Amino acid sequence: MDISFEGLEELRNGLLKEATMTKKKAVVRKHTGRLKKSAIKHAVFTGGRTGKYSKGATRRSIEAEYQPTQGKVKATTHYSGYLEEGTRFMSAQPFMKPAMEEIIPEFLTDLAKSEL
Repeated sequence: MDISFEGLEELRNGLLKEATMTKKKAVVRKHTGRLKKSAIKHAVFTGGRTGKYSKGATRRSIEAEYQPTQGKVKATTHYSGYLEEGTRFMSAQPFMKPAMEEIIPEFLTDLAKSEL
């Protein structure tokens, strides 16, 4: 009696692809969380206004959103872009860019490892 299986290579490739996608999703989720923490850490501002805008509203507004293969971190105060980029009246006090620069190298390394 001879038994043969057809399609094993396709099955193997499909299983490897799914395992790789699961690993990638985990990497994205991990580093999105790390990016949020880093952005909060860097959101320390000097000068500026007194009153309700000087009490950490931007830090508290930083949130993370997750989708299967995408993570998004954003500050939701209406003036957070002015803090990041500056205006003609105030110097930039970036917090998102330094957070990205801190996280990206390890994110790329982990993403590359997930494809093995």
